[in-house]
Amino acid sequence: MTRSRWSLLGWSATALLVLVTLTPNAGAIGPGAGDPVHGPATPRAGDAVADRVAPGTQVQVAATVPTKASAVLAGRKVRRSVARSTVLQQQSATGWSRVAGMRADRSGAVAYIFAAPAATTSYRVLAPARRVKLVRKVHGHQVVKRVRLKAWTGPVETIEVDPILGQVPPSQQPSQQPGNQPDESPDPGPGLVKLLTPRSGGPLPEMTNLSSDASGRYVVFASTATDLAPGDDNDLYDVFLADTVAGTVTLVSHALDGTPGNGPSWQCDISADGRYVTFASNASDLVGVPTGGVSQVYLYDRVTGAVELVSVTERGVAGDDLSRRPSVSGDGRYVAFESAAENLTPWGPGWFPKLIHIVRHDRVTGWNTVVTTPRDNVWAGSSNSPSLSDDGTRVAFFSTMDGWAVGDGNGLGDVFLYDFVTGNRKRISRTPSGASLVDIAHVGAISGDGGTVVWSTAAPDVTPGDAGGNDNGGTDTFSYDVEERANTLVSHDARGRSLDAATWPAAVSADGSSIILRTTLDWDAGTVFYRYDATTDRLAPLWRSADGVDVYGQALSPDAAISADGRRVAFTTPQQLTEEDQADGTDVYQWHAAG
Repeated sequence: MTRSRWSLLGWSATALLVLVTLTPNAGAIGPGAGDPVHGPATPRAGDAVADRVAPGTQVQVAATVPTKASAVLAGRKVRRSVARSTVLQQQSATGWSRVAGMRADRSGAVAYIFAAPAATTSYRVLAPARRVKLVRKVHGHQVVKRVRLKAWTGPVETIEVDPILGQVPPSQQPSQQPGNQPDESPDPGPGLVKLLTPRSGGPLPEMTNLSSDASGRYVVFASTATDLAPGDDNDLYDVFLADTVAGTVTLVSHALDGTPGNGPSWQCDISADGRYVTFASNASDLVGVPTGGVSQVYLYDRVTGAVELVSVTERGVAGDDLSRRPSVSGDGRYVAFESAAENLTPWGPGWFPKLIHIVRHDRVTGWNTVVTTPRDNVWAGSSNSPSLSDDGTRVAFFSTMDGWAVGDGNGLGDVFLYDFVTGNRKRISRTPSGASLVDIAHVGAISGDGGTVVWSTAAPDVTPGDAGGNDNGGTDTFSYDVEERANTLVSHDARGRSLDAATWPAAVSADGSSIILRTTLDWDAGTVFYRYDATTDRLAPLWRSADGVDVYGQALSPDAAISADGRRVAFTTPQQLTEEDQADGTDVYQWHAAG
């Protein structure tokens, strides 16, 4: 890659601070926490700063990163402020590791709000280098230069944690759910795989809907297995949480008495901080309020073990129709989901045809924001599959709604991106000229920093030229850069040509640099997992055994989840990849990158 010699010439002042508050309900996020109109009492400069905090207390790390670039174009200085990706890192004995990602606006301001760790930890904020295009018109022609914003690192700040503060009494602590004894085996190390679901046997299970926290320590999934938690004999899908460090598996979708719910639970997602798990369920005994006998969206708190209903009105009433496919923000405050419930919309029952729309619920204020509003008071399609950024300000989703974009009247499903800050909704599944595609598009996921959306389609002409277009007649995977407003072909060979196989995106890292694909390169084995590295523009098998066999997913619903830095990937497979795996059926593994 050719790098510009132009560098950053100026930036705003920088600052980093860690602010915490201690209250009788420290760390709580939910309706009723703080002012119901203006939100919670988020710590601000000038508030009392505690020297030590309890594990789980909500803390804030804020920074102002440089966003201004300038260069001389045709004799005149041109300036531009741009949004930038940022990374929150924490320090450990082995170095610095990524916790979460967030995109700073053009002012450069970012604020990470998360639960304090179990022990004293140091943090810092980084802004990776990026290129900025500066343009000036001279006599009707554009003069263009690409300026390189240098990488920026903020000062190190330490959060002092006192484990004794705020301890949960033993009677309130969530119970351990094995086959759950801590794994005494050593970490498999880089470049190897580790079994996350040790089972004793029994009926062949299905496992799906994987999601990982930012560190890769916690992985959630849905499974029909009956030997992962004691008393799980409902033969239904349940949601589980695997702790890759402790080697435990915990039942998430449990009733008030701790037993598995009386209905299937699935479609799970975990917050970047690893504390909150959202999922959909048809069970009626997870919370102590009526749920209407339809699928609702719930949230599990890993610290307290409590389950709460999320698909509710501002008064706490459950949705009057199904809600499902939740996606949670990095700190658990926001949950986006698809819903047919009319009482969750501002227009209420009876005004429009009952279709599926996208809702974002704010657990602090209790407010619901409907993303997919009708156009000209007319509904023309449904929407589904939301994917929320870590800060909760952007959501990618699929919709068959026509008319949101100029010229969009093809009657096919498209991928859209909605910005809650600006209120803008844009179609990203389009040709470079902005025209509609000739085939349906499918949303994959949005990166944690909100800067990248991965999606797929069998339509041609998504990117310029033969190398970028779909020339194999199958489904290709693309990466959309929100800042540059451009799509890039991900599923290509060494020459930049579309693969001779169908591909679909399975997961994307927090900064969009690593993308996991499912491909049909070896259809007899199933869908093979591949990993795309955006920094090198290379695609390679995720993992290959010593005897040369690629790892593949289960045929019906292969799934994967990735850590924020892209170095840990959880996936489902029927292959027995380790000697520990002696049970037939599909299991969950985690791959560790080499190096």
